[in-house]
Amino acid sequence: MEQTGAPLGATQQYRLRVIRHTGMLLAWQQSTRQYTGTYEQCMAEYNKAQQHNLLFGWWSIASILFFNWFALISNSRAAQQLRKIAGKP
Repeated sequence: MEQTGAPLGATQQYRLRVIRHTGMLLAWQQSTRQYTGTYEQCMAEYNKAQQHNLLFGWWSIASILFFNWFALISNSRAAQQLRKIAGKP
């Protein structure tokens, strides 16, 4: 999580990294994406990533046991850090 400097009067920009995991029967695909934007934009991307993981992340044995859990927890921690940096409850 990183807070980028903004000129006076400009909207504060943040950086959020999320993991999208997709389970595929005998394999899986995982990608890490980094977003820069306002708090609301970053949280919208977090919500999209978590929704993707919850819908498509369970479709392999390894995903059920480890990989999707790792992605969900990592994303949750990143969002928690963003909330702390942004001063949101």
